[in-house]
Amino acid sequence: MGDALRIGPLVLPYDRLLAVVLIWAFLLVASVLAGRGQRRLPQTALIALIVGLAAARLTYVGLNWQAFAVAPLSILAVWQGGFTLWAGIAAAGLVIFVREGLRRSGAVLFVSALALAAVQTLVASTVLTSPPKPFPQDLTLATMEGTPVSLDSLRGRPFVINLWATWCPPCRREMPMLVEVASGSDIPILLANQGEGVDAIRQYFEEEGWEEDTVFRDPGLVLQSATGSPILPSTLFVDADGMITRIHTGELSRAGLLNALKSLRRPE
Repeated sequence: MGDALRIGPLVLPYDRLLAVVLIWAFLLVASVLAGRGQRRLPQTALIALIVGLAAARLTYVGLNWQAFAVAPLSILAVWQGGFTLWAGIAAAGLVIFVREGLRRSGAVLFVSALALAAVQTLVASTVLTSPPKPFPQDLTLATMEGTPVSLDSLRGRPFVINLWATWCPPCRREMPMLVEVASGSDIPILLANQGEGVDAIRQYFEEEGWEEDTVFRDPGLVLQSATGSPILPSTLFVDADGMITRIHTGELSRAGLLNALKSLRRPE
């Protein structure tokens, strides 16, 4: 099934689709309560939702400010993910309490928010989280000069592989950040282009003024096939034991990348 739904060029991770469904469920609960005489409850629910989402995002930004300070406008890139659930629930609960007081309808609305948050956490951490799996052996990429590079040479240390292409809009959006982080990372970050020729890749990097040190070619799309990552961009995080601990499908934020790198460095 993978961890994302692809509709044409649009990539929708299942965890974020689940969040959208649960948000609609929360608003539906308010509508049902409104039908039983609590007329202003939908408005309370909508305000609580907006405040809760803002609090969840801003808390995540605050906890990862070092990453966001480099590019403050990325705070607005909410499609990349990055929300602190407990902060959002606390803020939404405060709004519900201020507007509804101790009325039973307000309590029901808040409990529904807690229950839906629990569903999000449980499903995202179990059903939608793939268990670690071995990184395939005997895979080879090529440098821009055509020199073959065996990925088996990386075994025994953590590494990251980003699958991308120049024609992929989210790949191009995240690429400046990936190039910058890769240039100073102690953990290798390989930018594995999928299926394109040297000229297209080189033209793109020359236009942006980037070095090609971390760029590799995968003309036969062997990585997509071997790892089950058909959607671009996809970023694979491999630990020192050769296990793929996480596959991030879709555009990756700087905070998400830095946190994942920190997890790879963490001793068992």
